[in-house]
Amino acid sequence: MLPRVITAAVGLPVLIGVVWVGGYLFTALVVVIAALAAWEMCRMASAWGQPPFTIPAIVLAAALAASGHYAAGIDLGGTIGVLVTAAALLAAVVLILASHIRQSAGTLALVTVCIPLFIGGALFNGSLLGAWSDGRDWIVFLLAVTFATDTGAYMVGKAFGSRKLAPTISPGKTWEGAIGGLFSAVAAGALFGWAMGTFTPWLLLAPVLGVTGQLGDLYESRLKRLAGLDDSGTIFPGHGGVLDRLDSVTFNLIVLGLVGIPLL
Repeated sequence: MLPRVITAAVGLPVLIGVVWVGGYLFTALVVVIAALAAWEMCRMASAWGQPPFTIPAIVLAAALAASGHYAAGIDLGGTIGVLVTAAALLAAVVLILASHIRQSAGTLALVTVCIPLFIGGALFNGSLLGAWSDGRDWIVFLLAVTFATDTGAYMVGKAFGSRKLAPTISPGKTWEGAIGGLFSAVAAGALFGWAMGTFTPWLLLAPVLGVTGQLGDLYESRLKRLAGLDDSGTIFPGHGGVLDRLDSVTFNLIVLGLVGIPLL
């Protein structure tokens, strides 16, 4: 527990500071996260029997994540964001389906493409929003709702959880925890809306993110189970790897890419 608390105490202020500064500094952070997440995903794919071409996957994920910053400067940036996000969602679906297919040259190439498309495509929206003048509000909103969902689900599940949500995927998760996470997301959205002086669209999107964030958690848990891993990595003491911290954020970035970005 102590390493977990220390990591959060150090990491959260740094994250908040980088989000606040925005611009190239935030894009650089997104690119680093994309590269590390792609590396962890390649490691997981190798463990479940579909070893991808790791270096190209990492480079492509980082490049796609960085390109969101430059897409923000063109007129069709929002449209490009929606298309990239749709591709990222499709890649996430194909990736988990490919994990059940017998290894071949074709599936290895498919996994190599889908990993950066999923990771980089989702984080494309992060650098895109970070480069827009009012995009920082959306990033703060996403992080606040996602962290509130995770915290609420954990605390309520720990205190009252009894009915298993997905025992074959993540035995520790319960329906009570999931509902607690959803209510925490709504509460965070309401507080954010109050701080912004308007509840639209924050309060409308908060429950959606409360659901999709938990789906992202289950998605990564499924991939880890296929790979026989407890954590995606060890970079964050007490928290696991980048993907362990990014699972909910990734899916919620996809939601913002499809719903939030068109509203800007």
